[in-house]
Amino acid sequence: MLSLSCGKINGEFAFKTEFDDIFRKPLRMPEIDANKKTEWVYSFNSSIALRDIYVMTMKKEITWIEVAAYKDYAGDDKRTISGIIEGYEPGQYRILLLDSTFNKTIDDIVFTVYSENDLEDDEKY
Repeated sequence: MLSLSCGKINGEFAFKTEFDDIFRKPLRMPEIDANKKTEWVYSFNSSIALRDIYVMTMKKEITWIEVAAYKDYAGDDKRTISGIIEGYEPGQYRILLLDSTFNKTIDDIVFTVYSENDLEDDEKY
């Protein structure tokens, strides 16, 4: 039991747009359309003891700036943390999962939000 509660927590991020049937693990940095709702999930690879998890979404400016944060939990009965990416301006973002029980980073992922309008403007030049 001690190894389950103090060991390193591992898992994987996956994403799903409103038109997808399933979540997909990214092979490279995810690129998300600013005009579409995208769901994300972090699935823990093994059972873990009950822990409070802080979920932070940050935008890259000069440094990482917090744009959203909330508290969730994970444990034997709940092995996923999830959220929605919607209404974000184009730019680079990061989802950070923090284990508040042991005050450690669990995992993070960086993704890019783009706008179709920006792509069309780039093609004019």
